[in-house]
Amino acid sequence: MAQTAMTHMVRAKQWVRIPTVPTAAWSQLSFSNYPPEHQWSSTNHFRNFVYFVSPPGSRHNYGDMEPVTVRTVAFGAIPVEAVVQISQRRGPDGLPIGLTFTTDHDVDTGTPGVVVNFYHDSQIDDVLWVKVLAVKVDGKDLRLAGQCRTVRPAKLSVLGDGGGDLSETEMDLSKHYRVAVGGRLAGTVDVPAFSGCVTKSGDDVSRLVTATVSGPGNPIKLQVSAGICTKKSPLGGLPPAPGESTPEAAGCEMDQLPAEFPYPKRGD
Repeated sequence: MAQTAMTHMVRAKQWVRIPTVPTAAWSQLSFSNYPPEHQWSSTNHFRNFVYFVSPPGSRHNYGDMEPVTVRTVAFGAIPVEAVVQISQRRGPDGLPIGLTFTTDHDVDTGTPGVVVNFYHDSQIDDVLWVKVLAVKVDGKDLRLAGQCRTVRPAKLSVLGDGGGDLSETEMDLSKHYRVAVGGRLAGTVDVPAFSGCVTKSGDDVSRLVTATVSGPGNPIKLQVSAGICTKKSPLGGLPPAPGESTPEAAGCEMDQLPAEFPYPKRGD
């Protein structure tokens, strides 16, 4: 899979675009069959467990997203630039906990020669760590030395709209989502306060970072592709390997990548 995203940092008053990146996904499919008197003949339960492919230099092979830069003015007057990285939670074994993308697909074949499909909405409710790797204030690098991250994981809540009879050729990927072909999801992300943002000189700038990045209800939208970044040989279906954190490195089908969101016009 590949995905791109854009979020509006409300406190920073800035849109931040996350570049298109490949992800590794484990797909699970199960079925429910119903008796003839039921409204539907069966339901297909699609589940994708998605993992970020960490960029070169990360401590982990999977679970870290490519860093992005947020530029704003803190406290109404101070130019601030922060390099932010989003990371997935990790279990007791140290492995990342994947984001779960789901779609339930109802099928009715009760009428001869007619197949009726209905795809349920896809809801993602999860939490992600937000780390700040570097901070510049008025152009000066503060040289962070501590583990600067949110006091608790940020809450992500997004929804992908389903609908009826959404075939691969008819589905508008800018308005709908289902696991098999991807699509659009939209919602909010709540970014908590930061702690541990200590410079090499011993100054704690956590309050400054919080004023730059944190806040509830930040709008976010994601565009997700189908499985376009799997290896074709020698074994089909293999996800991007560690370090293959760009579409080019992962061998993604470049003409099938989700389009990055354009920046809104000033004032939108």
